[in-house]
Amino acid sequence: MSPRVAFWGWHGLYALICAVALLGWPQADRGLLLGALVLAYHLGLLASLAASGDHSGLRLWLFLLPLSIFMVLPDWWLVAQADVLRFIDHGLPRIGPVPLYMAGMWVIPLYVCLRLAEGRPAGAWWAAGFALLIFGAAEALAPTLGLWAPQNVAGLGGTALYILPVETWLGGASYAAWQLVDGRGRALAIGTAAGLMLSYVGLAALSLMLLDPLLRALL
Repeated sequence: MSPRVAFWGWHGLYALICAVALLGWPQADRGLLLGALVLAYHLGLLASLAASGDHSGLRLWLFLLPLSIFMVLPDWWLVAQADVLRFIDHGLPRIGPVPLYMAGMWVIPLYVCLRLAEGRPAGAWWAAGFALLIFGAAEALAPTLGLWAPQNVAGLGGTALYILPVETWLGGASYAAWQLVDGRGRALAIGTAAGLMLSYVGLAALSLMLLDPLLRALL
């Protein structure tokens, strides 16, 4: 099986599983389901990478996993300090105010963005564009699906607008960082992931301070 076939096969199947599960499961009891879906993504991805012999994909997963874990901290700050985000309480274990499954959820959109951009000219720009589409869709669907919801910020159709440029940046920056650190050791990759997380926090704070008031005035 080629890596491309494995990528599209697994992600197509996973999208179908999520659609059926989330649409058919009562929102109030989705805690275990959400945790199971995040875990299933990682296990299914690893199985598809092993079946296709995709070593590059495995290295990318190893780069994104610590980044996803680190991204719990920006979410924590947005909930507890900035008071612009809340996670729906499904009764699952949390890291501070952030559901535990979020530590693995960031891998999903970022892995898709970076693999779709891989090998393209100006790949970081492609990754940023894919991030805008994928994160934008996630932000729009999250309140309806009972995942998280913005508060106290300018929005459009339930979507927080201030965070979209920051998530777009994260897609492009993660691609550029991955190209720089791939094959250069785990310590450098983990340190780079930590740097991306810290940059994300700073950009989110700037966007809240500068962009959100402007959006409030316009909307």
